[in-house]
Amino acid sequence: MTRKKEGLFYRALGSEIHKKTKERLEAKPLDLSPVIRKLRLAKNLSGVEFCRKAGDLDPRTLTALEKGRIRNPSIRTLQSVVRGLGITISELFKEAEIEKDGVPTRLRILKDGSIVKVE
Repeated sequence: MTRKKEGLFYRALGSEIHKKTKERLEAKPLDLSPVIRKLRLAKNLSGVEFCRKAGDLDPRTLTALEKGRIRNPSIRTLQSVVRGLGITISELFKEAEIEKDGVPTRLRILKDGSIVKVE
């Protein structure tokens, strides 16, 4: 490759990297707080009942999560939350992605206590 072609290549590569970095920085982070609250209420669980079902989740932590004061919960906290909801971490994040995109979701609780999305 000649020096001129190398320069054009690296300039194009640099602008592409800059563009991707800018997109990543401007992306809105996922907010789990409304999703956690919505799913807990859909199961008709009070905060204390939910924490008992979750096992090792402190009610103050749940309150902080639902109010958005904890923005980056630990894996352990997320595991407790999904245990209380009876779903997987993947399902929690899927629901958060849907909320982020502004798509309204209707939920239905089955007799066995599981939550199903109604399209």
